[in-house]
Amino acid sequence: MLFETCLVVEGEVQNRSDHNERVSRSSRALWDREIILPWEVLEAELPKEGQTRLRVEYDITGVIRVDSRPYFQSVMSTIKLFETYLEYPYKFSDRTELESIFKHRGIAHDVLMVIDGLVADTTMANVAMFDGKEWLTPCRPLLQGTCRARMLRQGLLKEYDISENMIRNAQSVVVMNALRGVQRVNLL
Repeated sequence: MLFETCLVVEGEVQNRSDHNERVSRSSRALWDREIILPWEVLEAELPKEGQTRLRVEYDITGVIRVDSRPYFQSVMSTIKLFETYLEYPYKFSDRTELESIFKHRGIAHDVLMVIDGLVADTTMANVAMFDGKEWLTPCRPLLQGTCRARMLRQGLLKEYDISENMIRNAQSVVVMNALRGVQRVNLL
């Protein structure tokens, strides 16, 4: 089973096309069938005021479970580098391995995974760094996030193999996802 987590503002799913693209890509790769989420039906049940966190779980048969709750943005300000060998190419509902890695964060808000010597993602967000000239994001992220995809398409980010040394010496590091948007973080 897979899932999408979306930000809903005033009853409208934000960046729907980016979520559609990931759902389509994932369902075709895993099940050789394109799943299309029924956004209009989902939005009809959501509050029309404020921000809502919408989680839609789906499998080859379509939508399995929907959860929505008021959303209040939390700040992620610190991340800790952590060497691992995890693969998470699709947004699986079973996040056991990610949760296990998350426990290694110590006092940080999250861990930034380093896989085969290259920076990947945190357990909750994609990452980018500013090297003084341009904003770089990993060529091989753990998961191709919707916010990252949009920023790449807009030319705001460039894919690059980012080493641990590069990110430690970056002028700025940010994390990004569909709910948080883009937030500056410090490495511990």
